[in-house]
Amino acid sequence: FQSAILLTGPDGRTGKRVTQR
Repeated sequence: FQSAILLTGPDGRTGKRVTQR
């Protein structure tokens, strides 16, 4: 989970999408 958040950074929307995958 942290990896996706780090990649997204300020973009929380993308992070959520990556986590749902």
